[in-house]
Amino acid sequence: MLIAVALMASSGCSAYLARETAAKTPTATTASPSASDIRLLPTVDMAAVSRGLWRPEKLAGYVHIGVTPGGFCASLSEFAGAAPTAAFFWPAGYAVRSSGPASFTIVDEHGRLVANDGDYLYVAGHTTSGSWLPDGTQVPCPSRGYQRVMVVQQHGAPGTPIGVATRPVVALDSCGVPRPRPHGMTLACADAGLMLDHMRYTRWGRDGAGGTARVVMLCYPGNDHVRVHFSFGPARLTNGLLALSGPQIRYPRRPCGK
Repeated sequence: MLIAVALMASSGCSAYLARETAAKTPTATTASPSASDIRLLPTVDMAAVSRGLWRPEKLAGYVHIGVTPGGFCASLSEFAGAAPTAAFFWPAGYAVRSSGPASFTIVDEHGRLVANDGDYLYVAGHTTSGSWLPDGTQVPCPSRGYQRVMVVQQHGAPGTPIGVATRPVVALDSCGVPRPRPHGMTLACADAGLMLDHMRYTRWGRDGAGGTARVVMLCYPGNDHVRVHFSFGPARLTNGLLALSGPQIRYPRRPCGK
């Protein structure tokens, strides 16, 4: 009887250890999410940083989940495709859950959704210089050089100051540079021969924008300056950006005497 109980206990313990190991060990990505599809995100003990000062800070940006030699990292970028704003350490137990070859989400220690790859996210925590980290600390996303690191300590529900937030509306110039409510923008990227400046808005939002501005046109020789009306069409999701279409420009006269 005692032998049977001991065997059952040993079997249960082995099963528990197997489950724990599976949850913490990277495994091959499968087509549907499961417990084995979780990879823990990097963490760091703030108390272990003996030099420098941690500074409270809030950051916002688009979530990017990348693959590293050590597993996964999750960082924020000001715009889709831009360099991350800092190297991020996440709370203990936070992980990346994969549901396909290129479909990732961040979950907390209880498996609850924090953010999807590409979400616009606000986080709060403490930052410090990357040079103050203890020797041997593996920085997330090690392929990039960082001037600062952040220990994420808080995030919230949609609509709160900390949490997944509405993507900001931007306008794209002809060089593809995103600008929120720009005061000026390039309309001819090759030689900057056509530009808008002194932009004044009568409306700005997801449904469109409009106002007045000055067009500066390169006329060979010299420049011409013309006051114009401009308008942008409704915003659409483009490469992770909520970008207005346009602009359309109404000229009161032909620039450069054309």
